[in-house]
Amino acid sequence: SLYLQNADNPYRRLKFTRGSMSLLNEKIVYNADKSVNRICLVKAAGHVFPDPSWIALREDPKDVLILFIADGKAKLTVSGGEYPLYRGDCVVFPPRKYSKLQSDAKTPPEVYWLRCGGDLVEAFIKSYFPNMRAIVATCDVENFFVQITDMLSRSEKNIADTLCLILHKLFVTVKNSLST
Repeated sequence: SLYLQNADNPYRRLKFTRGSMSLLNEKIVYNADKSVNRICLVKAAGHVFPDPSWIALREDPKDVLILFIADGKAKLTVSGGEYPLYRGDCVVFPPRKYSKLQSDAKTPPEVYWLRCGGDLVEAFIKSYFPNMRAIVATCDVENFFVQITDMLSRSEKNIADTLCLILHKLFVTVKNSLST
């Protein structure tokens, strides 16, 4: 489950379905491809516009969540620790990892996010990030998020292979930025 909060809305649980919606300061798109690929599936994507009171909680997640801070600052709470996030940071959350992301009040972030799953996605995670912890890397991956969000927004059909290739490029870019 994903919980969102802002000043006007105490924690609100989101249920993911197909289609597109705007909520608060966020544009959310869902995968409309009915030929659901259980091997590599981008289930949803979002673009959060700066809001100083924005908070996202992730409890008991079954999917991989990938965030990119396009601008501004945020605070990440994961495994009991707090970490600052800045423009250009990408965070990869393996399945079953609690997290909380909170906007910086003075410099609220613009955030892109992807929710994905499947056997191949989990294999990417295990191969590239074997410790199965949340990974924070500074890298230029905004284009991957924009491409995926655009594809899902247009409700294109039979896009699973293309989405999987883009996801793989994103994971490789994040991994390579960790080794530099």
